[in-house]
Amino acid sequence: MRKIQAASLASMMASVALLTLAGTAGVVFSQETAPPPVDAAPKPAPVTQSPGDPRSTSAGGSEYKVPDRVGLFESGPLNLVDKPSRDAEKWLSENARLDLGFRAAFFFQQASGGPGERTGASQDYRIYGTFHAFNYEEANKGWAGNIYFRAEYRESMFAEIPPYELNTQIGSLTTTTYGQDEHSLAMVQLYYEQFMFDGKIRARIGKLDPDDYFNAGRWADDYRYFDNAILSAFPASNHPSGGLGVNFQWYITPEWTVTAGSTDVQGKKTHSGFDTIDEWDMFSAADLTYSPTISGWGKGNYRIGIEHRDGVPDKNKPQDNSYYINIDQEVCKDVAPFLRFGWGTGNSTGVAEVFALGVGFDNVFERPGDAAGIGFGFDTPSDQTAVQRDAEYVVEGFYRFQLTRAMQFTHRQLRAFAAVASRLSSNP
Repeated sequence: MRKIQAASLASMMASVALLTLAGTAGVVFSQETAPPPVDAAPKPAPVTQSPGDPRSTSAGGSEYKVPDRVGLFESGPLNLVDKPSRDAEKWLSENARLDLGFRAAFFFQQASGGPGERTGASQDYRIYGTFHAFNYEEANKGWAGNIYFRAEYRESMFAEIPPYELNTQIGSLTTTTYGQDEHSLAMVQLYYEQFMFDGKIRARIGKLDPDDYFNAGRWADDYRYFDNAILSAFPASNHPSGGLGVNFQWYITPEWTVTAGSTDVQGKKTHSGFDTIDEWDMFSAADLTYSPTISGWGKGNYRIGIEHRDGVPDKNKPQDNSYYINIDQEVCKDVAPFLRFGWGTGNSTGVAEVFALGVGFDNVFERPGDAAGIGFGFDTPSDQTAVQRDAEYVVEGFYRFQLTRAMQFTHRQLRAFAAVASRLSSNP
C-alpha cells in the first residue's frame, strides 16, 4: 500500500496521512510471587473471577500472575535473584503482613510514516504492595482494612521521545500507546481500603487512578495485550492520571458489581494533590458490570458506564461528559472476542466517538503465559478540535511470548490509518 507523508497539525492544506507502526515490541521483567492485593479481598460468595472482572481489574494495579514453571526457557537472567526475592516476599507476607511485587519494562516503537520524530523507546520501573492493617485473619476478611501503594519511574531510553509522545510527531489524534510515557519517581497511588458487610462493600480513599476502576476490560492493558489507545484505553474520556478521591464498589451478587467514585480532576501522578483538591473540581464516574459464566462458552464481562469531568475555567480546562459500553465474552476456554464503544462531548480530548472490536487469546498453543490478539478500531474527532479532521482507523495484532516465569517479550504490528483534513475552520 502506498504511504503518503503526513501533514503537520499546523498545516493549512488539506491532506491525507497514512501511518504504519512496524516492529513495535516490549519486554517486561516482573517479580510477582507475592499474592497481589486482589487475593486478599474477601469473597462474599463462591465465585471464580474472570479476567477483566471488576474485582480483579480494580486491585489497585496488581500484576498478572503466571505459574512457576512457564515459558520457553526454564531459566533466565533473573534466576540468580529470583529465589532470594521470592523468599523475601514470602517472609514479608507471612511475618509483616506486607505483599510486595515489582516490574521492569522496556518498550520500542518505530513509525514508518509521519513528518516528525518516528522512533520512541522507554523504560518503566514500578514497585507496589499491600499492607494488611486490620482484620487480616481469614475469618475476619469481610471487614478487612488494607493500605495499598504503587511507586513508578518512567523515562525515555535510547530515543528522543517515549512511545507515548509519537502522536504529537506524526499527527495522529490519539496516542499510539496509552502508557509508555515518562515522569520522575512518584508515588502514583496511595490509599486506604476498607471492606464492609462481609465483603459486599469495598471503599477506598486516598490517591487513586480512575483507570483501575472505569471502562477496564480483559484485553485493555498495553503492557500485556493491545498497545494503541483506541484498543487499550478510552480516548473519548479524559481521566486524571492520579488524584485524591474516593471509590466505592458494591458486590451485589457474584455476577453484578456497581463501581462509583470521584477523583480530583487536576490530579497528577507526580503531585500529592493537596494543593488542588480544595478547589473541588472533580472527575466522577459510575459503572455497572455483569460478569457471568455462560454454559458452553465461558466467562464474560458486560459493562456500561457514565463519566463527568468538571471544568477548570481559569486553567482553560473545559467540562466533559462521556459514556461507554464495553463487552468481552469467552466463546471457549481462553478465547474471548471483545467490543468497546464510547462517545463523549470531546471538549478536553478532541475525540467524539471510539469504537473497537477484536479477539484475544490466552495460553496460546497450550503454552501458559503466551497470548495473542487482533483488533480493529476507529475514532472520530469532536467539533472542539482546533483543526478539522476526519476519522482515524487502526488495525493491530500482537503475540506475547512468556520467555521465563518472570520475563515476557511482546511483538506488535500496528497500522494506523489517519485520514486528516487540515484546513481552516469555518468558525470565526
